[in-house]
Amino acid sequence: MDNFFDQLYTMLGPERMLAFLKTFLKDIQKLPMLCTHDTFRPLGQTNCFSAGSSDLGKAMGIRKTVVFTAAAKFANVGPASCVVSTKVRVHQLFMLATCNTNEELMDMMAKMKDKHVVLHLCGHGICTEQRPLACVNPDHLALGTQAVNVKQTGAHDILALAHTVDEYRVLVALFQRDPAFEGLF
Repeated sequence: MDNFFDQLYTMLGPERMLAFLKTFLKDIQKLPMLCTHDTFRPLGQTNCFSAGSSDLGKAMGIRKTVVFTAAAKFANVGPASCVVSTKVRVHQLFMLATCNTNEELMDMMAKMKDKHVVLHLCGHGICTEQRPLACVNPDHLALGTQAVNVKQTGAHDILALAHTVDEYRVLVALFQRDPAFEGLF
């Protein structure tokens, strides 16, 4: 994670950062995602959605200038100071917005700087061979290490091969025996 979130935090301050993220993400267009394995999953775990746009097969993102401009308007602090055209990953924004307190936000930002990544527990996008269109539903995200992310991605590659509800459930049950796959579905 780069210093984008630090810059955003500095611009907004601790109280407004969380309020901005929740407001900004509530209003962002969410694209429903359908998956061939949705019928295999328990109810409540099929509400996958994506947001943002993808360039050249990269993760879904939102231009940093768009986020900075919205944040400046939200905070009523004048024009945005971000002039880069790169994107921030949407799943990082949604993950940070799950925080309930400034302390949680600071802790999560520190972990993201310290090589923690956002895990996509549902693996949505892998089974449809549309990896850049990963689900960003905050209920389907968790923070973890890159090693766990690699394991979970491999598990989702295997889950994508399931053709029946029974096959899918047996595979999920096997994976969930390992703590690295906690929450995986």
